[in-house]
Amino acid sequence: MTEQEILSYFNDRPAPAKTTDLHRIRFLCNELHNPQDALKGRFLHVAGTNGKGSTCAYLDAVLRVKGMRTGLFISPFIHTFEERIQIDGAPVSLAEIEAALPLLQKAEKKLFLKHRETAGHFELITALAFFLFAQHDCDIVVLETGLGGRLDPTNLCTPLLTVITHIAYDHTAILGDTLQKIAAEKAGILKEGIPLVLYPLQDDAAMQSIFSVAEQKKCRVILPQPALQKDLKADADGLSFSYRGVNYQSRLCGLYQSVNALCAIEAALAMQVAPDIIQRGIAAAQFPARFETLRRSPRLIFDGAHNEDGIRALQRTVSAYFKTPIIGICGMLRDKHPELALAPLFASNCFETVFCMAPPSPRALDAETLATIFSEHGIAAFPCADAKEACSRALTLAGQNGTAVAFGSLYLANEIECAAHSAP
Repeated sequence: MTEQEILSYFNDRPAPAKTTDLHRIRFLCNELHNPQDALKGRFLHVAGTNGKGSTCAYLDAVLRVKGMRTGLFISPFIHTFEERIQIDGAPVSLAEIEAALPLLQKAEKKLFLKHRETAGHFELITALAFFLFAQHDCDIVVLETGLGGRLDPTNLCTPLLTVITHIAYDHTAILGDTLQKIAAEKAGILKEGIPLVLYPLQDDAAMQSIFSVAEQKKCRVILPQPALQKDLKADADGLSFSYRGVNYQSRLCGLYQSVNALCAIEAALAMQVAPDIIQRGIAAAQFPARFETLRRSPRLIFDGAHNEDGIRALQRTVSAYFKTPIIGICGMLRDKHPELALAPLFASNCFETVFCMAPPSPRALDAETLATIFSEHGIAAFPCADAKEACSRALTLAGQNGTAVAFGSLYLANEIECAAHSAP
């Protein structure tokens, strides 16, 4: 099967009926002989609004340096579908996925015959991931939730440790319209007596909600201590910082990454990983589309920021790293509330001009409407037909020694990268 045929199998299906439990993923996994149970106690389960993927990347890198066979489950993918399921830092092969599909299709058919329900694409992907991780007998699996936590298909796992990253507004129609409600959904991944590493810079309402669930489930809460961190260097090429007297370097260079790294460090320390191994793992970690430099001279950076919290973090990074306004490339989805999400940029002068495009998604906001939003807030903005035009115009305006930053949706990442390499 080609990658497109595999993508079609997972994506070309109606949305599943709303559920109040995990019965569909439980049924699928039962038909696959419960691979998640074979990995009981080997999961690091990671939920949150922003920072999940980066925290997972740090953890996976640290544990690979330790010599463990790691599984990594992330979403969405940037370049190829196989990136979602990785073994020892490498995506599983299409051949492995193809070999597992008949078993998955059989389980899905039984689900429909018994319950008259269709499995959702993320339920099927999660079941596939559990199956492949068990086949590889991973020593540890770093498992990122898809959406929320309590009702997320990944929540069928029994973890060694849970991690909750920064909580912010996103998917409010599903998770709730307050940070307290959103946090309670994310805290649904907590299991009785299993320790939790919690991102420390939370809104008070989110913090209280998570601590309440942790107390009910008798989970020890491990809070990283930003006061013990000292920034040594931060620019578009990397971060250097000290924490608890140990120096760290990170290729993930967004200003916001340092606290994500602290979460990974504390999780690794809780697993009794040696400090020198943690150092090497943090330094080795890579993750695409997170303030990633795609080309130099002129420099083009891509960041997946797509909600208000993420764009605020992007704005702080851009303002800290570049002393004069730079050029932006932006594309967003309609359901991400662009006017609200982009608000942190309107109060700053970090972008001189923004070239707008529509992401490759049926949920895309059209380039003309997005450009109008920027223009109404005093930022020069121009609609473009596609990534190639947006990149070409942005890099030309930036000049050979200038910088452009693309942002607004992870759906842009692949197109922007291709355009970056083809631009003059």
